[in-house]
Amino acid sequence: MEFPGHAFLTSFRGFFCCGDDRAPTYRGLAVLALIAAAAAPTSASATVLSGRYEFTATGFPADAPFSSVWGSFAFRGYEPGARYLNNSTVITEFSINIPLGPGQTILLTSEPDTSLGDQVFIGSSIDGARSVRHGSGDIVMLLLNFDTTPIFAELLYAPIGPVIPNTYRPLEKTLTGYTVPEPPMLALLGWMLPALLWVRAKKARG
Repeated sequence: MEFPGHAFLTSFRGFFCCGDDRAPTYRGLAVLALIAAAAAPTSASATVLSGRYEFTATGFPADAPFSSVWGSFAFRGYEPGARYLNNSTVITEFSINIPLGPGQTILLTSEPDTSLGDQVFIGSSIDGARSVRHGSGDIVMLLLNFDTTPIFAELLYAPIGPVIPNTYRPLEKTLTGYTVPEPPMLALLGWMLPALLWVRAKKARG
């Protein structure tokens, strides 16, 4: 019994090959190039970034309810130079040791192409990534050069409690981690096609 996708795969293989030697056709290669182009990022940089960082913040005022803050975040699918407004999908993980307000999600807003590279705000969903609401357990982080080597520039935190104009910011901040480009679809297809042709040629030789 043939599996349901057998007919499709047979047609797909025939589209890319012809003749007795089953050589790849130019038509098939052109289709691969078009697929890769359609899947590629559309921003000016044509690069998509992912990464993971750990951060710490110390030197808070004496009346702060904590002496240090630490945590981590991970992101995926960030396009340098693109403009994001309260995006909820780029930040894939976020943890911090201070309490945030209930039901919050973490958002990302960016200001691209500034003199300090892409400026990125990571914050909770109460009033958006760039704002802090007093008394709500709200937070916002500012990172500079996010498209190259991110710099942890600022952190603001409003503790849960009475609604008073009191937010806390640290004096010392550290950020460690990595940013890497995600593999382009074209490079992936460029690797797969020769590999598939080699396997088929080896099988034909017996």
